[in-house]
Amino acid sequence: VSTQSTWGINRKNNKMAASHQTRRNQASNAFSKTVIVVDINTMEMGNDSFDLKSLADIVSFLIQQHRAGAFGMTTTAVAAIVNEEDGADSDVDNGELPTTTITRPADLEVILLVTSPGGSVSSFGLAAAHVQRLAQEPYIELTACVDYCAASGGYMIASQAHKLIAAEFASIGSVGVIMEVLNFNDLAKRYGVKPLTIKAGDCKNPFTRFGEVTNKDVAHEKKSVEQVHEAFKAFVLQGRPCLEDNLDQVADGSVWLGREAMELNLVDEIMTSSEYIQQRVEAFDRVLKLHRANPNRNLLRLLQSSNPLVPNVKAWASKRLSGDEANQTLSFLMQLFGAASMIHHAINKGRQR
Repeated sequence: VSTQSTWGINRKNNKMAASHQTRRNQASNAFSKTVIVVDINTMEMGNDSFDLKSLADIVSFLIQQHRAGAFGMTTTAVAAIVNEEDGADSDVDNGELPTTTITRPADLEVILLVTSPGGSVSSFGLAAAHVQRLAQEPYIELTACVDYCAASGGYMIASQAHKLIAAEFASIGSVGVIMEVLNFNDLAKRYGVKPLTIKAGDCKNPFTRFGEVTNKDVAHEKKSVEQVHEAFKAFVLQGRPCLEDNLDQVADGSVWLGREAMELNLVDEIMTSSEYIQQRVEAFDRVLKLHRANPNRNLLRLLQSSNPLVPNVKAWASKRLSGDEANQTLSFLMQLFGAASMIHHAINKGRQR
């Protein structure tokens, strides 16, 4: 009985999955392709700022959904492999190669709206690596649109797209590395303060706030910065091989406006993101935008009087308890949900700090 019951459940789940996939394919057939818009804006302040750490989850989500056929499936005819023994019975003798059909995920385009002046090497390097992973996924076309700024680490991210579009007055480039530090050693000595720095390892943190900086320390850090710069250039070149002939020219840290950047092969087209998205709509593509979900809203909605959960819980409690007990139970549940929402909000605030 247990085996039959399990088989029945699995058969039902398979039917539901097949039904969902059929509806997805029907929806995808109504459009040329699906386009997902992802906003990467690190210049916003507060809660609106984009967290580069979330890019890993975004890329993994898009790849997983695409492979699972969430954006539709398509059938493609490919050449079939014919054995020599079967060659005489095939259409090869007639000059026609036999074909077979394969089912694969439908073509998907992801548009990245990049607005970023860059930042730390490790953070933006990791983010760009995730974008590169998305660009390497089969049947996914990656387009980067820059309306305001894609400089330094921002350009590192945008350069991994198959197509890079920039607005006329967008700031593009800044393929360079900078390191700044304040040193108060001479100022401390002037006021009779003797800074003491104890290190194990000659190259351990050459630049400190109050320690003495030698020419050897400066040379060591200069070498490290140059190594990062070379890695930066190599990574950009992976995404844009067209820069091979003039890479040293454009990778000197300079910043260009959109039109000049296109002449230097830093971007492919001059156009605003709104114009490009409008083109996709007019081409009968299904254009969707990926939004971040706010988990706090789910708890807060439970406390709203308009939520049908509240009267339903009250009705359920009234059937099983007396009037006063039902009201007390409902009041307790409301307080419990409220406390859970406050704790959840406090935890998220602590993580943001």
